[in-house]
Amino acid sequence: MSKASFMSMRWLRLHIKEIIWATVLLFVGSIFVIGYGTSRAIKQQEERKQQADESERRAEALKNMVPAHLQSKLNMPVAHVSLPTENASLTTVIDVKTVWRAIKDSPEYQQLQNDSMPAGIREFYGKMLKEKALESLISMALLELYARSHNIKPEVTAAAIVEKDRQTISPVEFDRQLQREGLSIDEYGQQRLKQLTYQSVSQKIMQVVAPASATEDFIKKYYDENKIRFKDDDQISFNHLLVSPDDYTGIAEVNEAEIKDYFDKHRDEFKSSERLALSHIYIDPNETGFKAGIEVSDAEIRRQYTDNLDRFKNPEKVKARHILIKPKNSFDEKFGELSINLRNFTSAEVDGKTLYTFDAGIANLQSSTSLSRSDFVLITADGEELTADDASIEKTENALELPINGATKNALFGKIGIFAKAGSNPVSLVVTNAGERREIDVTAAFNPEKAFEAALVEIKDIEKQIEEGKDFAELAKIHSQDPGSGAKGGELDEFARGAMVKPFEDAAFSTAIGKITEPVKTQFGYHLIKVEGKTAEKVKSFDEVKTELAIEIKDSQASIKAENTLETVRQKLNYQSETFENLAKLHSMAPSRKDGGKLPIIFSGEITDDYSAEQKKMISAELGNNSTRITKEIESAVFALEPGEVTNVIKTDNGYHLFRLESKHPPINLALTPTLKLRIHEILEKEARIKLALAKSEKLRTEHPTASVAELAKIAAEDKKSEKEVKSTFGPLPITANPGFSSYAISDGTGEISADGRTYLPELHATFMNLIKDGKWANKVAGPIKSELGYHFVEITAYETNRYEAFDDVKEKIRRMVTLEPSPEEIQKEFDANIDQFDVPATRKIRQIVISEERTANEVYDRLKKGEIFALLANRFSIDGSAGNGGLIAPVRRGQLSEKLDKAVWSLKKGEITEVISTPYGYVIAMLEENENPGVKASLTADVTTQLKRKLRSTYQEDVWTHFLKGLNNQAYVIRHTRTLEEI
Repeated sequence: MSKASFMSMRWLRLHIKEIIWATVLLFVGSIFVIGYGTSRAIKQQEERKQQADESERRAEALKNMVPAHLQSKLNMPVAHVSLPTENASLTTVIDVKTVWRAIKDSPEYQQLQNDSMPAGIREFYGKMLKEKALESLISMALLELYARSHNIKPEVTAAAIVEKDRQTISPVEFDRQLQREGLSIDEYGQQRLKQLTYQSVSQKIMQVVAPASATEDFIKKYYDENKIRFKDDDQISFNHLLVSPDDYTGIAEVNEAEIKDYFDKHRDEFKSSERLALSHIYIDPNETGFKAGIEVSDAEIRRQYTDNLDRFKNPEKVKARHILIKPKNSFDEKFGELSINLRNFTSAEVDGKTLYTFDAGIANLQSSTSLSRSDFVLITADGEELTADDASIEKTENALELPINGATKNALFGKIGIFAKAGSNPVSLVVTNAGERREIDVTAAFNPEKAFEAALVEIKDIEKQIEEGKDFAELAKIHSQDPGSGAKGGELDEFARGAMVKPFEDAAFSTAIGKITEPVKTQFGYHLIKVEGKTAEKVKSFDEVKTELAIEIKDSQASIKAENTLETVRQKLNYQSETFENLAKLHSMAPSRKDGGKLPIIFSGEITDDYSAEQKKMISAELGNNSTRITKEIESAVFALEPGEVTNVIKTDNGYHLFRLESKHPPINLALTPTLKLRIHEILEKEARIKLALAKSEKLRTEHPTASVAELAKIAAEDKKSEKEVKSTFGPLPITANPGFSSYAISDGTGEISADGRTYLPELHATFMNLIKDGKWANKVAGPIKSELGYHFVEITAYETNRYEAFDDVKEKIRRMVTLEPSPEEIQKEFDANIDQFDVPATRKIRQIVISEERTANEVYDRLKKGEIFALLANRFSIDGSAGNGGLIAPVRRGQLSEKLDKAVWSLKKGEITEVISTPYGYVIAMLEENENPGVKASLTADVTTQLKRKLRSTYQEDVWTHFLKGLNNQAYVIRHTRTLEEI
């Protein structure tokens, strides 16, 4: 499938829910719903309410706190958005504060605060989150400018809206909600005005006409008047050369004197943050003495057991061996430590020839590894020996970079493409490495059906050998292509349902112990499965888990006790009924306890050698969970305090904390510690590499002033004396005047023309726009152009603009957009595609008794067999919520219950009961109360038609928004301040 280009129809369709509706409703989520009364606040005691308000204020202040490095930059522009109109160009600015708030309020932001998330992943998704937030804000800005240009504005003032909302709930509650959202009254009023403005814009663009009025002429006029909404991205192709500082890694040397000199000249850059003098109380709820007084009753343990029965279920399991024969289009070859995996063999007709491609994964690369195109030779039926060349690689998407000389990574992955004469039939692929040669039969590899057929023939031959008496395990060692189990005679670990792919699982669980399945087909190939044992499903008894649950409950109660203890301490400090020093000596378990909780003066971030060894040890233990930096939860909380203030109770991985800020102190100059030396070394080494890259790029330009970029790339490759091939030709790729989130349309250029695979490097984008503005881009070489990746040369080879969707292609869509009325044919098509959603399944009315222990369940079953009344026994023994109703539950359909219970229930006759059946939620006995209510096959009734119309109209409305916003983007000019965005 082709990639979705930025602001293409497919891109907007993919992101319509995120961008368009978020655009209209983004502020609605942050503007609280006015809908509940004042009684709750009035009923609370004033003293407790003040404490709650104070606690909430602190929590929300932490949540809404702007990072220190942004405090002085809140009003700096991140983007200027302009929308040309008939009379003038309207402009608005999106500032740092607005972007920060949009990022902070997103659920993804909270996930990124998880310290356990790898830094690389956090950085990757953090960039994506910023891009998404900015794109949404740009969309909202365009809507606002559109409203201004068309004089669309609410008939009420911001002050009137605020006053009305304040009267809906109590002013006190209103102010609390504002505080919770981190909004001033003015900000709230302006956002409510924007909300109403967006609604007015929506009403304007959603104006509908009667179907009879949507004539061909009307639709054509709509298309002509709104053609900008149907404009596709421009497309650009270009040659590119990057002279990267990374090419000089290991060449530039930095010595101690240079590090010292840099440090002396830049002392002001190496300062600590503002410093804090803190007092600290810490409780570890896992400390043995702390938990000693906590008693756990049998009733509590039994209640926990009953509420969590699914935890103690041991599912049905199978012990088996298997033999796997992969389809003859999947091959694994070992050359010593080196592993080469070949998959996904495909063929396509290209330029009158056949392009054969396959995925190649190469793992465990060594410093001595050497692989080139000539090490992969495709041999055809007529004896031709073919290898990849420049022409085939150019036509191969995500081509593997060959040659490989040495190991820069542990593994590499990509496609290899080889051209052959049209109609050629490949028969083998020869792979060579370090003198070793493997000839692989690929006769069936390029036809998936034939590849599986070949595997079936082979596994049937193995099956025949088993039938003749050969040992299954020995055959597995010889023939199985499962690298994990083959050498062990096909032996698999015991597995439950859900662990294997469905066909394998179904065959294994339905086969008797000691039996062997027929060949089973999965996406991995064909399997023979020998079932050697089975373990029945069982729920652990209460006695088996009693000790485990008692420990869990005690741990939970210890955590509650620790948190409550520190809450009590906090209240005492607020009332000034006790001193922090005394409370620390009474409750704290931290080393600072002996000094009344007083800590060394700290600064944020890493715990460096600027502290003494003793201070480092204490700060690491109390604030860093024995790591080299202060934990994020503690750092955020304490640096938000003013002198004399106390934090909320803070939970970290190792316990509960309470801090008071005693005083603030100015930053200090950091000493030239080993940590700082390493940091400066990285700075100097990077600067040296950049200088070498600049010198190289300037030399290329000076010595070869008339060379094309393709020629410069060839010269640069020869000078580097590296056999590594670098992508130098790109396109056609989407490009617009407004750089932005592009849904990976340019992902192939990551590390060359893009830092993230979503947006062009800003400097390259600006260069492209400058080259194409007068249409005289042909044969012009631009460069060297500096970016964060190095120095670039570019030369545009093709450019296409003014690309529009054809009227004939969109006229029916426009008809739906202007009428919002689906035709009978469209309703029928939607119904046929979703008919299962409207079928009414057959149901049965049953009663059930759910019991936690098997012994009790068997006793109840015996009583039922003797004729006792089911409803009475359910009322007495069942732990299910239906017990009070005699075990009667809502009608059930097939597949709704657990597998064994479902099968048993649907085989009952009226009045019959099942045996005791183990389920994830206990031991169950069920009785059929009434025969089934037969299912009804769906038909296109009036009610179903109404539902489908509603669904289709919603889709049509999304189409209107998609094209409307696309049109605004096509008209607009957006200047993004990339450096500022990076700092957020």
